[in-house]
Amino acid sequence: MLDKFIDEVASIIGSRNIYTEKRRIYAYTRDYWPYMLYNEILKDYIRYPSTIVAPENEYQVLEIVRIASKYNIKMIPYAGGSGVLGGIYPDKEAVILDLGKLNWIRWFDEDSMIIEVGPGVILIELENWLNKRGYTLRHYPQSMPNAMIGGLISTRSIGQFSTGYGGIEDIVKGLHIVIPSIGLVKITPTPRRSVLLPIDKMFIGSEGLYGIITDAYLKVFYEPTYRIGFSHTEKEFKSNVKKSVKLMRNRVYPDLLRIYDEYETIFYYPDIGWGSMLIGCIEGFNERYLNAKLEYISELLDGLEREEYFWRWFKTRNDVIKWIYKLYENGLGFETIEVSARWSNIIGIYNIIREKTLELNGVETATAHISHFYDTGAGIYFSFMIRLEDYLDVYFKLWDIVMKVTSSMGGSISHHHGVGFVRMRYLNLEYGVEGLKLLEKIKKVCDEKNILREFTL
Repeated sequence: MLDKFIDEVASIIGSRNIYTEKRRIYAYTRDYWPYMLYNEILKDYIRYPSTIVAPENEYQVLEIVRIASKYNIKMIPYAGGSGVLGGIYPDKEAVILDLGKLNWIRWFDEDSMIIEVGPGVILIELENWLNKRGYTLRHYPQSMPNAMIGGLISTRSIGQFSTGYGGIEDIVKGLHIVIPSIGLVKITPTPRRSVLLPIDKMFIGSEGLYGIITDAYLKVFYEPTYRIGFSHTEKEFKSNVKKSVKLMRNRVYPDLLRIYDEYETIFYYPDIGWGSMLIGCIEGFNERYLNAKLEYISELLDGLEREEYFWRWFKTRNDVIKWIYKLYENGLGFETIEVSARWSNIIGIYNIIREKTLELNGVETATAHISHFYDTGAGIYFSFMIRLEDYLDVYFKLWDIVMKVTSSMGGSISHHHGVGFVRMRYLNLEYGVEGLKLLEKIKKVCDEKNILREFTL
């Protein structure tokens, strides 16, 4: 069946856009999921897909999906591969649908500040294109250099400037989606709709399970003229959390805000001694307005400290690979897990997760920071250093603690990394049995033959 599928697809996209050689498909064997990274490093374990197909437009995607349904071929949509939870977890029968060649910037409505782009556009390239014209998307995840628009939308991504600019769900104004059992659905961009279910919103965060995003309309902003950084320290993490709540209560939203617990603070800011660091920035076009806002922030936080602490983080904020190598040289692996919680339970969740995970054999450190703030709560991001010799044995025990503690205390099991492979086993904690049944029913309606991401539900 696979040979027939490849022959028919080749007649549509050409054999040049189909890869089966191991040297070509190695890049598609995993995303940035640490568990598979360390499986590869420690055990030389790699899961190869059978074939890569790379269409060049959305109508080719539609035809490929039709042919896959005909031959019951399992496919995994791929747009950048910058996820960290095993969303790309192929087996020898799987076909990867690479959306990287759907990389157009097709239309820009400057009056409405909406741009139309393909799912294969790399985020940093889109940002550079906009910056040259005085605009910005202001969506700055750590994966910005290699993340693609389709992957960001399908995982419900968020960026470092989310407190001021929102997440990807706030930026998307319309979508085109190829749905296997239905066809190509086009949702045009508008400021807001009140027309039954918001179909496009159903596919933001759907991770290629129900359909394939083939085009997107995104809101853009004017590139700010000024940026002012600030910092504030407290003796305890929970004290800084209370201070950030004061900002939210008074509707004073920095464009970027981060709070580190005492253990991450000593790592990033050893010169301040023991305590919790808060950093942030505000942006805009009028210095008088920004200075007045900064004065009010200072009043709410009971004083500000050196701006340099913000810039220190900003200039090195994406140096992740360097730290991975440094940890590896010292016999350590890493994992990060983000969840969300209400203000009333976030410190309780933090304390219990730290206590329980540090009891696991091999877990050397458990630290956290908060970098996405809302009126009602925040996203909290845990980082763990784990001895390499214990990494594979302790990995899922670590996840089990974080997911179950968060859910039992009323938090959400995921804030912005999505579900991937790792979190699928915990979906019932988030939505209950009835909610999981609803997700399965939607899957059957959208993908009756179950050709997209077979392993997920």
